[in-house]
Amino acid sequence: MGTKQVLVLLAVIIAIGVAAVIMHSVFGQKISVVDRPEAKLYSVPDIPISLEIDRGINEGVWRTRSDSGLPLNEQITALDHLLARALSDGNKPPHTLSIGRLEEAFGKDRTMSDRLIQEAKSSPLWDKKKGKAANGDDNGAVAALIDKGSIAAELASLFKKHGLELHHASVEKVLVNGEKLPFDCQTWFRVKKVR
Repeated sequence: MGTKQVLVLLAVIIAIGVAAVIMHSVFGQKISVVDRPEAKLYSVPDIPISLEIDRGINEGVWRTRSDSGLPLNEQITALDHLLARALSDGNKPPHTLSIGRLEEAFGKDRTMSDRLIQEAKSSPLWDKKKGKAANGDDNGAVAALIDKGSIAAELASLFKKHGLELHHASVEKVLVNGEKLPFDCQTWFRVKKVR
């Protein structure tokens, strides 16, 4: 075996070792379940990411929260485990999913916010000179951009895996950056069972 082949083999072994450590840090954590009268909270404290199931007046609303520094794909993997656990515990599927502010929906990972900026930059729905929706409805324009599917693609795929579909984003409190492009908003999705 030549030097180049040894180096390639060594790189593969190191990559597998790094992947195993990452998978252990994501999958090796126990899911914490806190059952309170107003909500049931599923979390992985060491990541930290959570899924909260509201009760009472907001029954049917599920909320995701993250303060993690992990990349989006790893947080989606953790959320997959939380969602599977919540559904297997007999909770009724949600009719609404709240991810909070788009920029902070997945902790320090700003992928969804960056995607919104890029979508708005190339869309006739957003007036880049005025920093407002072309039709004057900032919330409606940003919701339409999110509904196109690429901004929250991983989240939509995750819910589809569990027999649920995210559709019709609702947003409010749109924030615009120095380039006059939207980058953040409060974000909700309607959720329905896949037929």
